[in-house]
Amino acid sequence: MPEIRRQPEQANLGGTASLGDILLADALQPANEVQPDIQPEIQPEVPPAKEVTLSAADIGEGMRLLHQAEEGEPFYFELFWPRDQHQSKRLYGVLNKCYGMESAYLDGQGNLYFPAQGRGNLPSGFSPLLHQVGAAAAAEEERRLQRLKSRYRLDDSASALRVHRRTTHAALLSGLSRLAGKPLSEYKSISGRYEVRDNQLAVTEIMLDRKPVSGRIILGSAHCG
Repeated sequence: MPEIRRQPEQANLGGTASLGDILLADALQPANEVQPDIQPEIQPEVPPAKEVTLSAADIGEGMRLLHQAEEGEPFYFELFWPRDQHQSKRLYGVLNKCYGMESAYLDGQGNLYFPAQGRGNLPSGFSPLLHQVGAAAAAEEERRLQRLKSRYRLDDSASALRVHRRTTHAALLSGLSRLAGKPLSEYKSISGRYEVRDNQLAVTEIMLDRKPVSGRIILGSAHCG
């Protein structure tokens, strides 16, 4: 049974600080004092955040990385959801309707429960990297989980999960690999935040071993059907 990858509940990765205006007042100088030649500080150019879009070849590389995880080379990553409740609900709809994300449960004996097939193994086409649900992202997700829990008479020890399609995780892993400077398996922690903006589903606020990485991974369109 694949390991559970914990999905934190809309955690705040840090506040946004605003830099106030800096006012420089002219100072009265004593006579005959030679002023040093003060040159204005040159600020280094900040390169724009790299936007990673994925090709078919990238998805193929992501599938290879996913296969490595199945063979015992796990990746430890966290995906945070939007802080805003409306955005969180919208993201759930996109992942469920457009990207095939399913709700599931894992009991204490390692049995996996899916809506369509009941207790059994992970269905074909789904990623072995399972995300544990800290709190439902939308009312629809809460209803799906409650129906599943009641149908199979699961107790509170069972873990609620979000299970993604292999192609979704392949895209994510490939994008992370392009931004990283070494194999993903060598990082102790990897995290990012989902974002739905400009009709795109993306992962932003990426951190590798708790160090921010300038980049945004475009997983695909936020529209379907």
